[in-house]
Amino acid sequence: MNDILLYFSYINKGNNYEIFKDLIKKKKVTESQIIQIKKILESANLKYITVFDKEYPEAFKKLKYAPYVIYYRGDLNILNNPLVCMTGDVENMATEKYLDNSFDSMSKQFNLVTSDFTKFDRKIAKMFNLVNKGVIHILASGHKYLAKELENDLDLFISQYPPDVNPKYIRFKERNALISVLADNLVIYGSKNASGIINLANYFVELGKEVFCYPSVDLEDGNNYLLKNGANLITHVADLMNYN
Repeated sequence: MNDILLYFSYINKGNNYEIFKDLIKKKKVTESQIIQIKKILESANLKYITVFDKEYPEAFKKLKYAPYVIYYRGDLNILNNPLVCMTGDVENMATEKYLDNSFDSMSKQFNLVTSDFTKFDRKIAKMFNLVNKGVIHILASGHKYLAKELENDLDLFISQYPPDVNPKYIRFKERNALISVLADNLVIYGSKNASGIINLANYFVELGKEVFCYPSVDLEDGNNYLLKNGANLITHVADLMNYN
């Protein structure tokens, strides 16, 4: 069954609905087709697991449409650690200070889950690496589109899409869903008005998870919007620890 799932995932670019339709139709798959796909993954230094494997992350099964197949590079054991998503798309003196003041405590207690979407995201990931903490990178594309400067032996890179699949709007949303089930909490240092981070926050809220926002002087930005709609105000990392 694993080989069949791999084949349907690959030809359908990780699209759950299309995979499901092919399973229902019982489309025939040849051994040579499966071997060819496995060779492609091997040449890309990628491994895969299906929803039927014991290594498949239990967190993903909480999703209404859990990925049938996960393509990855790195050590899956990092998934067993306490995880947090720390993000932002506003970089200024205030957000820099918030990050600097919270980082030591956060990095000692958590591993990071990130989308690598913003420069600020990538900065946080690099800070975790500098203290020898592995980072889980969730991709909105196949691994072919992973920036080379992000690759290292410490981190885990996960995608529900085969290596050649390009990023597009729906895949950013699906990536956010994966992040929300993996991370225990979401910490937002700063976000723009109508930021894509708001979509990420909504996924956390739907799962009953906490969203923590640092304050901003811009009353119309994303953080203040989220605070008005029930997110938790955080001024010091102790606020998060005490809340939990």
